[in-house]
Amino acid sequence: MIFSTATASIVGCNHAFSQKRGISKQDIVGKKMEDLSPEFQADGERSKNLALRILTRVGKGIMGPFRIDQITTSGELISVEMRAVIMPDSPDAVVFLCNDITDMDEELNRYIEKTVRYDSFFEDAPISISVSDPYDNIIEVNPQFTQFLGYSQEEVKGRSFSELTHPDDREQSADLNRKLVEGNGRFSMEKRYLHKSGSYVWGHTVAVALKDREGRTTQVLAMQQDINDLITAQQELVSQGDLMRSITENLNDGVLVMGTDLLLKYANEGAKKFTGLDN
Repeated sequence: MIFSTATASIVGCNHAFSQKRGISKQDIVGKKMEDLSPEFQADGERSKNLALRILTRVGKGIMGPFRIDQITTSGELISVEMRAVIMPDSPDAVVFLCNDITDMDEELNRYIEKTVRYDSFFEDAPISISVSDPYDNIIEVNPQFTQFLGYSQEEVKGRSFSELTHPDDREQSADLNRKLVEGNGRFSMEKRYLHKSGSYVWGHTVAVALKDREGRTTQVLAMQQDINDLITAQQELVSQGDLMRSITENLNDGVLVMGTDLLLKYANEGAKKFTGLDN
């Protein structure tokens, strides 16, 4: 997790991010978001646009996911999926939630490259994998898939993924699958899956089309990563911001919030009364 201003200047990070990047919290403070990614370093204009996208697309909600590549201090290139949360009380403060998807990409590429060892890899892969027909009907799933959603392999074979998708996500999921089958190389989306318990769990899905010699899609291979805890953390961050705003608005005492640029960003009703700011 990274804490940043809306101009993409880093003001802090948690231990998990510091450990993954191999850089101390002290050393990361003051850097720009583009300093962490060769993708943004290579193109100054894109790095400037990062802050602009946050300001224009996020508002008070969650932006993302968007993916960037980062280099650790040991020289390792890792793929990171990031989401930005702007807290309701401090529109100039941004929290970046980072999810390392390097292993997921590597597993997918390894799976495609080593189709000769399909059976062994499919069963032993450490991530949920499914194979479906072009019409989104499940052909087979691996053991990790059954752990993810709680169904046995027999219970899901033949079922449509539409049945296992939250109603609000079905249209987008079906549209992406249709485009994939018609020719788009792969797609990635976050959606809610129906767990056997009746609850919905969030999964990050990456899917590719498997084609015959004539270029026709015969099957769709997908990997599902459990991101339920990550989405819950995002929602809690936003709700905590709303709660803090509600509390401060109802305090008789004055509350003033200053930004890192030393400009006043927020004043509750109590502060306005004794400072005359409402005038």
